[in-house]
Amino acid sequence: MNIEKIVDTFIQKPNYLDMGAGKLSKRWNCTKDDIYKAKEEARAFINSSKLTELQNIISEQEDVIAKYIGSETSDGATLKKFESARPLSPEEIKELAQVDGINTRVARVWDKLLPTGKWIYSIDIRYNIDEFYSRQELEEKLKEIFPSIPSASLPIVKEFSEKALVILISDDHAGAVIQNSMFGNEWNEEIYTERLLKISNEAKKLGTKFEEVHIISLGDQMNGWNSQTTRGGHEVKSLSNREQFDIYTRARVAFYDDILCSGLAKNYIIHDVENSNHAGKDFSYIANRFLDMYLENKYPTVERKSYLLPVDSFDYGIHTIGFTHGKDEKLMTRPMPLKLDPKTDLFLFQYFDKKGISPSERRITLYKGDLHQYALDKGKFGRYVNIPSMMGSTDWTEINFGNTEGGAILEIFDKHSRSVQHVPVWF
Repeated sequence: MNIEKIVDTFIQKPNYLDMGAGKLSKRWNCTKDDIYKAKEEARAFINSSKLTELQNIISEQEDVIAKYIGSETSDGATLKKFESARPLSPEEIKELAQVDGINTRVARVWDKLLPTGKWIYSIDIRYNIDEFYSRQELEEKLKEIFPSIPSASLPIVKEFSEKALVILISDDHAGAVIQNSMFGNEWNEEIYTERLLKISNEAKKLGTKFEEVHIISLGDQMNGWNSQTTRGGHEVKSLSNREQFDIYTRARVAFYDDILCSGLAKNYIIHDVENSNHAGKDFSYIANRFLDMYLENKYPTVERKSYLLPVDSFDYGIHTIGFTHGKDEKLMTRPMPLKLDPKTDLFLFQYFDKKGISPSERRITLYKGDLHQYALDKGKFGRYVNIPSMMGSTDWTEINFGNTEGGAILEIFDKHSRSVQHVPVWF
């Protein structure tokens, strides 16, 4: 092998550079000097390529107007902070703030020159339109709705199997705005309501009368307060808070009316995860308390619970059914993974063990959402099930994960055996 071919081999497979010249010279039928010269040329080429790549990265970074460093959200306002290598013009500040001059505007700007030569900009963004009902408006809305709701008696189910149906719904993102979808995806109130009613219909098609029906809502019921995730600093295109609230509650009322009057079960329990990264910090809690009042008025025998901890669970027969959104409203640095890894398995094993729940004595299932993807794994602690999103793909998930399919899951638990039936519902 001549030197030119040896150099090319080193460039294509750099791990050869760590091998001795004697061994390589025998393998490639050349002299040690050939190996030494080829290594020198190959290393020079590789280092030059890395330098060019670094310069390109630096050049790209210099084109960025400023680096985003955080934000704070309060009633009717958001304070965004940026770091810039130079002073910014009013047009550049407006571009960073992403205001439209109609619904949002820049109220004030503070700038500070640091000893390092960097500039810090704090941009006070105000919302011109009230984003939610005032206390008086909400009281009037409740007065308008609740006096007209007569109490309804659920169909009496005298004969039923000793089984529980668990309906898993996650990541509704009511009021999310999808723009420029690569796959032509849409999301609006009509589609959302249709999908909820499809879940109800699929449950009725099972042809079984259950002892209990558990509806578990795994978080991110709405898209985000003031078009931001609960942690702030991550903008998500959304309708107003008021519109998100209305879309979510109207669609859920239609869903609850349909399934609770179906005669599907003796008892119904609704579980709402309120601690999630899009609808946490009490946004979903407010909407679900509204639905709670609706259910108390119309279906007083139906039980509904809000869960504020990142992980929680309940028992049915020999089964423990756990649930979480997968990323909480403020503390988790990374979301729980799509595929169960040893670290997450150990965390869940410890969590249930501290609650006195042993996988050797009970069958444990943990449901999670957040990632808009479907997966099922088995670990040391028990079953680990990722629930797909009601919404399906967003602009962000499309570019990062492709066209993730919208769906929900139905699972049937036998009270006295390890049997679990698993039924995906796809939209």
